[in-house]
Amino acid sequence: MDLEGFFTLLFAGTMGAAIGHNLVTVIAGPMLFGRLVCGWGCWRSMVLELLPIGRSPGRRRGAWTFLALGGLAATAGNGASSVLMPGHRASGPPDVLRATSLGWIGLGFGVYYAASLGLAFALKDQRAFCKYLCPNSAILRVTSRFSLLKMSAKRELCDACGACSQICPMDIDVAQFAARGLRVGSGDCILCQQCAHACHTGALRLTAGLGMAREPPFIFRR
Repeated sequence: MDLEGFFTLLFAGTMGAAIGHNLVTVIAGPMLFGRLVCGWGCWRSMVLELLPIGRSPGRRRGAWTFLALGGLAATAGNGASSVLMPGHRASGPPDVLRATSLGWIGLGFGVYYAASLGLAFALKDQRAFCKYLCPNSAILRVTSRFSLLKMSAKRELCDACGACSQICPMDIDVAQFAARGLRVGSGDCILCQQCAHACHTGALRLTAGLGMAREPPFIFRR
């Protein structure tokens, strides 16, 4: 049910599956396993990665950085609207998710898919929605920085070929982290491990460890 269901139940003042789901996948869980769901279990990216679009032309800056906050606000507004619709009664979970609420949630899903497909083709980037507009990412960029799971590199094995940065679907400059022997400090890393597969020296791997991620100036490739 994603964040629409979360906000619907939140504004209705009740508990339900969407509350627990988002606590695990978006809020508390990423502090342990990062954005693993984004890389391996997102129902939007499942479709986006099948689009006949090449690699990202690079990360956009400026106002694009704050679009995800707008997406989060729109999602919260959608959840509130589904509860405030005439005829809605929040006397328990069966009433919270009445046809009116499900209709608003379904509308949110439709808008998401339309926006994700439109952005992908407009920017020639399969993961454009994930980078700029996904409401989940507005939260995940913060919570996943505490993650125990992160990509890391052995500096002595890195030959600075740059293949890891070129293949990263989120435009992270992985090569800069690898050259310094740092763990990939970014709330945008989705742990897809494409960088590790592209590394012909075996310098990159997924590791577990303590420590909040740092975001240095070279975090995104240009």
